[in-house]
Amino acid sequence: MGRTRRSVLSASLVLAVSVAVPVFAASAQATGNPRATGGGTTFELGERSTFTFSAVQTPNGVAGHMLYNIRVVDLVIHMDIDCLNITGNSAKLSGVVTSVQGDPPDYVFVGQHAVFTVTDNGQGGQAPPDLISDVFLFPEASCNAAFTPPPYLPVAGDIQVS
Repeated sequence: MGRTRRSVLSASLVLAVSVAVPVFAASAQATGNPRATGGGTTFELGERSTFTFSAVQTPNGVAGHMLYNIRVVDLVIHMDIDCLNITGNSAKLSGVVTSVQGDPPDYVFVGQHAVFTVTDNGQGGQAPPDLISDVFLFPEASCNAAFTPPPYLPVAGDIQVS
């Protein structure tokens, strides 16, 4: 009877491991994808701007989105992010503007390409603030291009690059 019970326990353990390992492996693989996410507030020309973004590298490319509210010019930009390049604790992201609200200047329009850079300076009270660059909009804007906008605006919020 001890042997039967041990066999049932062994069989149960093998079954549990065989079910859990693929789930864990898939989960670990998904969390290991390069990504940049964040949101917060910064000040531009004395006015508060708010933003949120998320981009993850998948087997099919980069999937992501950004929402940027630039209050000094009463402008809200929505953007699909389709390019992500990570170097150390910084990420350069680019994509295409999908929606514009407000009274945009001529160079801000649906279909325009845009690029921006973020820096993750760590966590905790002793870490310097995370940074974001301006969002640059021009036809050749790409995270694969040589131009890298310098992240200089301190963020009250959090940016994660991994």
